[in-house]
Amino acid sequence: SILPIPLTTPNFLKQTHVDVEGLCDGISPCFKSINEALRRTGAGGQVLVHSGTYVENVILVRGVSIIAVNAFEPPIIRANNIQEPTIHILSVSRFPVRLRGLIVTGSVYSSGVKIDGSEDIEIKDCIIHGNLLGVFVNGSGKQIGNLMIANSDIDDNFDFGIFIMGNVSNVKIYGNRILNNGRAGI
Repeated sequence: SILPIPLTTPNFLKQTHVDVEGLCDGISPCFKSINEALRRTGAGGQVLVHSGTYVENVILVRGVSIIAVNAFEPPIIRANNIQEPTIHILSVSRFPVRLRGLIVTGSVYSSGVKIDGSEDIEIKDCIIHGNLLGVFVNGSGKQIGNLMIANSDIDDNFDFGIFIMGNVSNVKIYGNRILNNGRAGI
């Protein structure tokens, strides 16, 4: 006889909160790391990040929004491994990726935000500094489309503020302050 094989699916959430102290103003579920929250957040969901410094390299593999809870005290995401991107977007989801109100820093031998073969990306109201490249858009593999970088400060990166290469379409870059990057702003 053939026994049925039970299939378990992860219990993905639409919204998670992250707080380095694990408090999240009493909101549950509350995670202490962004990557931990991302593992539990479903495509199209939101990770709401409370103020604090998060020392980790964030990897996005599905369309999720990472949003600061407090725009007046934005969370700092500092690379744990300085040779890897602080935030690496590898999403192939039909849902958009949104980064809003974050400070991204510390990838001195890589990029603050690296986008590989993803569609529908929005970086808004962020501060990206202290990396080799501020934002690296790598369209050399799969085409990247619908990219918006808006109202952000992209400064004091060691090479380029924004570096775009390969097959990239429908790019909108506006309202940014792009200053004091080593080789060039864009």
